[in-house]
Formats: sequence, C-alpha cells, structure tokens
Amino acid sequence: GCDVDQEWLEEWSHLSADEAGPQHVDDARFSAEELLAVRGPVSEWDLALLMSIDPSMLSAQGRLEFVRRVEAVESLVAACKARGLVALAGADGSDSTRDRQVAMEFALVRRVGEGVAQSSIANARALHGECPQFLAALSAGEVSEWHCRVLVTETAHVTDRDVLAALQARLLPKARRKTASEFRREVRRAVADLDAARAAERHVVARADRSVSCTPLPDGMGQLGIVSDWPTISAMHEQVRADGRALQLACGGAAAARG
Repeated sequence: GCDVDQEWLEEWSHLSADEAGPQHVDDARFSAEELLAVRGPVSEWDLALLMSIDPSMLSAQGRLEFVRRVEAVESLVAACKARGLVALAGADGSDSTRDRQVAMEFALVRRVGEGVAQSSIANARALHGECPQFLAALSAGEVSEWHCRVLVTETAHVTDRDVLAALQARLLPKARRKTASEFRREVRRAVADLDAARAAERHVVARADRSVSCTPLPDGMGQLGIVSDWPTISAMHEQVRADGRALQLACGGAAAARG
C-alpha cells in the first residue's frame, strides 16, 4: 500500500489506541467513502487514494466528494506547476530576450502558443511574488487555478504592496465560496474600494484608448466591436435593446420579427 502523510493521520486522532488509523490506500478496515469524507488540506496522498477508488461504486454523496477531492488535487498540481515555472523562468521578468526563449521552450513542452506560455509564466510569477496567500490556498486545494488567474489579471495594474496584501485578505474568503465569474466582480469592487485614487487615474488613461474594431465572421457575417467607458457602452446597449424590442412589437412579436 501507499503510506499516508502525518497531517492526514491527525484527522484520525479521535480513535483509541486499539483503533489505528488507515495506513495505506487499500486499508480494508475503512470504506472508500470513509476515507474520502476526511477533511483537511489536500496532499499528494489524495491522488493515490482517488486512483484506488472506483467512483461508480460510491453513493451519490460519495461521488460528489470524489469529484471535490479531484478538484482539490488539480489545484495542488496547479500550485506545483506555478512553482516549477518560477524555477524555470525565474522570479524576475526584466530580461525580455531570455523570457521569450523560456516561453518558447515551455510552449513546445505544452504544445500551446507562445502567448499562452507567456501568460502562464506571468501568472506563476504574480502568485509567487505578489499573491502568496492565494498560492498557499491553491496548494491546499481551497481555491481553483481559475480564481488565481482572475485575481492576477484584475490586479495586474495594482502596484502598491500594502494594497495587494489588503486585497488578498478581503478576497480569499470570497474565492473559497464563489464561482470564478462571481469572484471577478468581487475583485473589481475591492480594487475600486482599496485603490480608489489610482483607479480614477487608470480610468482617464484607459478612456483615451477608446476604439472601434470590425471583424469578418464565417457564413457572411461580421462583428463590430466598440471599446469605450462603461456608461456609454451601457447606454448604447440599452438603446439597441429598446429598438429591437420596439421592432418585435411592431411586427407582432419576436417570431414575426425574425420572419
């Protein structure tokens, strides 16, 4: 059997001296569901446990717990990969030539584009340097890799270390219980609150970069994109919706308008 780690064994400390805890993943004294039900930080032992279990033999609750532990192991692996990327590329990204070389090598290993590789390296560096609380939570299986990516992306413009620390303290409990899309909204609200002065400055700079784009799509279609300040975009969207609804009503309903 595969030995278990000490932290996991502590979960069984309530047992008497005559009732030893599980010693390996195929310990017949404990059912798969009993082993899965144990809480605590995820560890490499969880992978051995999951591989030893046939999820089709579990109850509905047991299958949910099985998937939950798989998700936690994926977070542990993501944290391990982040540490490996920092070791590979270094914590300092000031050497752009070396950075691109490393990104190209990593892209070949992963069979992805260079841009994806560069993004992964930047994300790993941010977790390692600016977001250690989230890296620790990722290692413990408490948050997903997507939550960490959202945090890094939405705080990339925040340079004040104290603000970054305050953001992590506020947002970590939310990341543990919200979806990635819900968490993104929480991050934006927190940044606007804790970095308000800089947020106003960034808005002025961003507004100067307003743009319009036109992209051809398959089947003779096309897409018009407009980047502007949110009040303008929101007002435009509402006007288009109102015009569309008026057309539907004038034609006798949505089906008639489509016809």
